[in-house]
Amino acid sequence: MLKPQTKERVDVLYSLLGQQLQEEDFNEDRLQKITEISQLLKEDVEVGEQTTEVFDDIVSIGQDAMETKQDKKEFLASKSRELHEYYEHLKKLIEE
Repeated sequence: MLKPQTKERVDVLYSLLGQQLQEEDFNEDRLQKITEISQLLKEDVEVGEQTTEVFDDIVSIGQDAMETKQDKKEFLASKSRELHEYYEHLKKLIEE
C-alpha cells in the first residue's frame, strides 16, 4: 500500500506518461514534469527496487531527451518501447 503522497505522484506520472505516449511529440514542460516526479518517486524508499529502477530509467530518458542534439521527437520515438513498458509498470503499481 502506497502512502497518499506517493500514490498521488504515481497517478500524476502515469497520466503524464500516457499523454506523452499518446501524442508522441516533444513537450518540454510535460517532459520536465515527468522527470521531476520520477526523481521524487525514485527517492521514496517505499516503492521497492524494481519500481525505483523504473523511475531511474524514466529520469534518464527525460534528461537525455532534453539534452540530446538530435531531433527530440525522434529520440522519444526511439524510446517508445521502454516508455510503454514503464507505463504498464505504473498501471500495475496503481492497481495494487
